[in-house]
Amino acid sequence: MLYSLGSVLSFWAQLTAQAGVSSLGPGAESEIHSQDRFWRERPALHQRISKQRFILVSVRSQRQSDGQRLRLLGAGQVRAPQAHAWARTLDFSSLPQVSSHIVEASYSEDTQRLFLHTQAFNYHARMLIQLSFPGDLPEPRQQAMDLHILEGVFAGMRARLLFDPVDDKVTEVSLRGIYDYQQFPIPIFFARFGLEVVMQRVASRLRSYVEESYGQ
Repeated sequence: MLYSLGSVLSFWAQLTAQAGVSSLGPGAESEIHSQDRFWRERPALHQRISKQRFILVSVRSQRQSDGQRLRLLGAGQVRAPQAHAWARTLDFSSLPQVSSHIVEASYSEDTQRLFLHTQAFNYHARMLIQLSFPGDLPEPRQQAMDLHILEGVFAGMRARLLFDPVDDKVTEVSLRGIYDYQQFPIPIFFARFGLEVVMQRVASRLRSYVEESYGQ
């Protein structure tokens, strides 16, 4: 799902460069770090995710006292062990081979910063993303990657990728992200729709890549 985030951001490359704010508002961190996996409590939805290979994607905008907040949510299951799914996610140099949306990807272990050059629908975007890997998670078997976009498209956005082992051969991967902005440069309905389409499409490609590499 990291790959899908980079590709999603590129979708609105030239449209959102000046729309965001430098820091997130109250309550953002607790939302991003939430352990609420509501899809597990809804039998029909959980059945679709676990048995029918459905990838849950939701993009919603809500008015705040000082602007607007865009919330991104994604969840799905990968038929590969957690260790393998995690290792593939950290193999940033392979990103351009995974998706044509990613032109360049380079990662500095010293600074834990990821540079992405992405493209979609004739738009190009370059982003500098600060990564961190929290070790104080509520459940010891979980692994997480926190992302903070420092420069480029959606600068100021924060997100967390959470890896949960379902069993020895299946991993649940979820994404929560928040982007605060003052004024979106296009109707927010179209922004939400476009983000959902691209997130779901690229997440599916990533899942296939992880599962095929595990089967080799």
